[in-house]
Amino acid sequence: MQFDGTLILVLLSFVGFMLAMRTIYFEPIRRIKAEREALLRHEQQEAAAFAAQCERLQAELEARLRQARQEAQQRIQAKRQSAKDSARGMMASARESARQTLDAQLEELSRWQAQTYEELGVERRHLATLALERITRRPAVAAASS
Repeated sequence: MQFDGTLILVLLSFVGFMLAMRTIYFEPIRRIKAEREALLRHEQQEAAAFAAQCERLQAELEARLRQARQEAQQRIQAKRQSAKDSARGMMASARESARQTLDAQLEELSRWQAQTYEELGVERRHLATLALERITRRPAVAAASS
């Protein structure tokens, strides 16, 4: 086996090529790769911060919704109670009005009854006088005046 200068030249060319590739190709690729990894880490951190902010906002929104629901339920209960109280007041007013109307009608009926009894008393006296006249066949002047 014979060694000539070609092997050394090929080895030196290979080493020179590798050094040139290292400075021209590998170092920029490493730098780009490192920048990408740094950018990726930074974006992942931002994404994690954004996710945490979203979760916080969602929890805040849910708390506000719960509070709004509670306030709405309280308002509904207050309105229901107010409506019940108003209805009770209206019913009491209607009952009082009906009672007053009934009392007025009963009073009117009492007056009518008293008037009717007076009229009947006059008619009874008149009929008694007529009956006495027919029985006795003479006018009953004294009975009519009493």
